[in-house]
Amino acid sequence: MAPGFKSLTLADNGHDDTQKAGEIEPTWQDNVSKLFSAPYWLPEDTRESIGASWIAMMKFWGPTDLSNYDHVKKKATSIYQHCRSKTMPLTDDPSQYFPEESLELIRHWANQGYRKISMDPFVRETVIPEPQDPPVTWRNRKDIRNLTPEELQTYRAKLEDILGVGRVKSKWQELGFLHANWCLHYQEATFLWHRAYLRYVEELIDFPIPYWNGLATEAKDPNSEFSGLPKEFCDEEYEHPTKGTRPNPLRYALALVDDPDTEKHRFVERDPILYSREAGEEWNRKVRMFELYQEQIGFSLQQEIYSQPMNITQEQGLPYGTPWANIPDFDEEQPDEDYPYRADFDGLFEQPHDNIHGWIGPDMANNSFSGFDPVFLSYHGNIDRITEIFLRSRRGLTFTSSFPLRPFINQARELSYSDPREYIYTTIGDMAKNTKVNNYTYALPASPDQVHLLPAIKGSGRPKGAPYAIFRNVHCNNKSFHIDVFTPFATSLNPDPVENPHYIGRDTRLGMGPGSSGKGPENTDRCVKKGVTRIFDASKFEEGLRKDVSSDSDMRLKQVVTSLETGIVVPEEVWRSWDGFQADFD
Repeated sequence: MAPGFKSLTLADNGHDDTQKAGEIEPTWQDNVSKLFSAPYWLPEDTRESIGASWIAMMKFWGPTDLSNYDHVKKKATSIYQHCRSKTMPLTDDPSQYFPEESLELIRHWANQGYRKISMDPFVRETVIPEPQDPPVTWRNRKDIRNLTPEELQTYRAKLEDILGVGRVKSKWQELGFLHANWCLHYQEATFLWHRAYLRYVEELIDFPIPYWNGLATEAKDPNSEFSGLPKEFCDEEYEHPTKGTRPNPLRYALALVDDPDTEKHRFVERDPILYSREAGEEWNRKVRMFELYQEQIGFSLQQEIYSQPMNITQEQGLPYGTPWANIPDFDEEQPDEDYPYRADFDGLFEQPHDNIHGWIGPDMANNSFSGFDPVFLSYHGNIDRITEIFLRSRRGLTFTSSFPLRPFINQARELSYSDPREYIYTTIGDMAKNTKVNNYTYALPASPDQVHLLPAIKGSGRPKGAPYAIFRNVHCNNKSFHIDVFTPFATSLNPDPVENPHYIGRDTRLGMGPGSSGKGPENTDRCVKKGVTRIFDASKFEEGLRKDVSSDSDMRLKQVVTSLETGIVVPEEVWRSWDGFQADFD
């Protein structure tokens, strides 16, 4: 209970003519001043420092001194309104917003005559009326490492009890099929479709989905206990609030069930080393891949454009569908500025997104199976967090706002798989709005992000004319592959971004898989039909690449293509015949 919420049994402290039994009795000295100087709802060791930062900011921007009685009294109504609407305090951390009971302290303080101390008389006047509208609340998605034991227990229990992650014929199976059949890739709608998916799941469980932050510095450190997959997904058991010790639903979730009437079904599978964490070169190389993935995310955040709009195209015979990378063929003589959509945020961001899917594997490495793995929710929570930061940091972004994100309706609160009325479906425009419109926010990560998430000032970053490694005419595949790319003069084909100076990068091709029916996805628009372009920033290899160009040797980039299903390296003479698998540099 907040300081000042005192229930009175006797209306007698010398002012019984105005005081009401059971009423809150806040004063400036005991209550209101401390809301600003030491907010009680925050962790005790941070209260004074955060309060001091609020006071300093308001002195600078207000100018209002929140430590000064007269200043706060004069602007009490405005302060109350801003805090209740959560436009104050100025913060990136939603946990700092004023809870409703603290706002009631301010309201009663104003309506009782702005008393400084408890001996001051009550002067009753309705300065701030009782609010008639419900308080502004959002689900605050936390870093999974910041969940309290009780919150983690509650989240796991909801996955087990409401979604039935370990049961056949459950909502969990429906959700997995939903993603297997309807998710969108290689197009403007990709990340906003997945935003709608998380929104729908969150409505089902009425609990904020915690995110797994792969951008933390520790994510790429093999010696950190916080690298690899978070332990919350690896624990064998947990304590259910009422059922006692139970299998951990974040680990033991049923994979796609082909026949619900058979007795034996498998749980989702991940790379075994994520459980064993066996020290050695394999583990080191596994974790160090996040060095590359974080660089790729950083490159995507340098872009000025979100995506190429999904304009009408008769070629595909669809009302929408132009891919993000639908650009002219590259020509060695054409300058970078000829390609305004050569490097958009969503296309570049989809590359590390796919890479980390493959890194978790094997179920997460195939789109027909990935939605059955609970790590999918927390992984995409972080993908959505990064997307939101980009969306809010760029003004004037354009979208194909009316594009329907089937099968979501009612702001992704419900589903409709077959309704022909296109206008009822949730759209790109709906999901591109601030997350608060869709009833959620993001708390700060447990560790600072390794990558600076605010895009660079225009003109900074990548040197003009620096080389790219480019895959042209990339299409969706049924099966999944890693494509590791090296400079032409590479003496080692070890895919290690730290140890191998000739390793340019990885492009994971996530297979669309068979869908839940085994005959392909129900939504045939999941992948655009026209090939897209994948781009690597190869600027740090410029000197070596330019040197290679001037030599007489074979100037093709070296590649290793590996099947994620079998782990077998595909022979070069085979993959060179496949569209979109040959990388060039420009």
